[in-house]
Amino acid sequence: MTAFLEVRNLDVSFVLPRSISSILLRNKAPGLDVLQNVSLTLGKGETLGLVGESGSGKTTLARTITGLIPPQSGTISLGGRVVSGNKDKAFHWLRREISMMFQDPIASLSPRMRIGSLITEPFIINDISIGNRWEKAEELLDMVGLPTEFANRYPHELSGGQARRVGVARALALLPKIVIADEPTAGLDVSVQGEILNLMTRLQEELDLSYIIVTHNLAVVRHTTTQLAIMYLGQIVEQGPTDDIFERPSHPYTKALLDSEPHPDPAKRRDDLQIKGEIPSLFLRPTGCDFHTRCSFAQDKCRAVEPDFMTTEDGRLLRCHFPLQDTDG
Repeated sequence: MTAFLEVRNLDVSFVLPRSISSILLRNKAPGLDVLQNVSLTLGKGETLGLVGESGSGKTTLARTITGLIPPQSGTISLGGRVVSGNKDKAFHWLRREISMMFQDPIASLSPRMRIGSLITEPFIINDISIGNRWEKAEELLDMVGLPTEFANRYPHELSGGQARRVGVARALALLPKIVIADEPTAGLDVSVQGEILNLMTRLQEELDLSYIIVTHNLAVVRHTTTQLAIMYLGQIVEQGPTDDIFERPSHPYTKALLDSEPHPDPAKRRDDLQIKGEIPSLFLRPTGCDFHTRCSFAQDKCRAVEPDFMTTEDGRLLRCHFPLQDTDG
């Protein structure tokens, strides 16, 4: 499938507050490298899962793709058009093509505005004429399976599932090409999770959408995504087709994440997890491979040399000196 979204060699750093002594000495403000050399692709109509522990950089990457965080280096291209590095016209165009569904839909909505005004606000922000605003709100509500009278409600009057549908309606108001969903099922009952995922799948087919799903829920990833990217400490360590990665993970970190997935069958539960300890601090990033401090397969080379990307026989991108297929013999 031809790449529609391309992220190449993306680096993102945050400037840290300076101490009084550094200000007096006029020292340069220190930076914290949050994303390092991140590359990924997303095809049109495809769904990419972005997975990793808390603090791995998933949300930072998502916000950088939408233009909310400027990268220090690297490029972001959409449909062959480079959109990173231009904060004026390109960003105005980009925010109509890529939208976000936030993890907490109620917190992302103003409590003082009615639902009808909230889901049509993107048209006002982008100076797009829509005629009767209330009719457009009712159209959007109908699209996500909510009664049109919900246009008169306030966010606090919604259940978790209803608020999530409102978030979907707001995200799709401008008919974007890509939707980035940050934990789209967080805090929902299992049955409601299924309804939201089915809604997203239906709208993807109807509107020819591409999704990036940022989540910790491996069950959601397995059943909704076609491609999977595993992040660790601000880097992508493995990327490829979801089914291939679930069936045969190549990176030790990927295998540890998949093995940690709860399983109802006691015979299939894993007790010998290969991930140990805490995630290292970004202030004290390990030498060599970032994961070697927690990896049971680490060797001397892992501790001294940072691995480059390699391509496996089945076409996956992998950042590891000793892939599991090799160690398994």
